[in-house]
Amino acid sequence: MSYQFYKVLHVASLFLLFTSLAAIAFSAADKRKPWAAIHGIASLIVFVAGFGLLAKIGAMKAFPSWAIVKIVIWLALGAMPIILRKKPGMALQLLLASVLLGAVGSYTAVNKPGQQAAIEEVQIAPTDAPPASETPAN
Repeated sequence: MSYQFYKVLHVASLFLLFTSLAAIAFSAADKRKPWAAIHGIASLIVFVAGFGLLAKIGAMKAFPSWAIVKIVIWLALGAMPIILRKKPGMALQLLLASVLLGAVGSYTAVNKPGQQAAIEEVQIAPTDAPPASETPAN
C-alpha cells in the first residue's frame, strides 16, 4: 500500500477517534458503549496506519524520538474513555486536552523535532516577469 493510502487512513481514523471521544464525553452513560467500540476501532486503525507510515518513510530501523511522542499521545487519547467512565465531570477538560494533544501530534508529524536531518523548507523561486500592475499597456 502507498504512503498516501496510509496517510489518508491515519487522518480519517483520527477524525473518527476525536468524534467518538466527543460522543462518549457528552452521551448519557447508557448510550456510550457503541461510541466506545468505535473509539477502540479508530484507535487501532490510527496505530496500524501510523506504523505503516513509519515503514514507508524507512523509520523502523532507527526509531525516531518524534514517533515516541506520537505513541504517548496515542496512549493518552486511548485512555480518555476510561477516565471519562470514572470521572464523567471531566468531559470538557478532557476534550480540551484532546485538542491540545491533537495539536502537539500535528506539530510533531509535520516538523519531526529531534530528527537528525534538517527539514528543508520549500522555496518559491522568483520569476523574471514583472507583476501585472507594472506591465506596460500597449
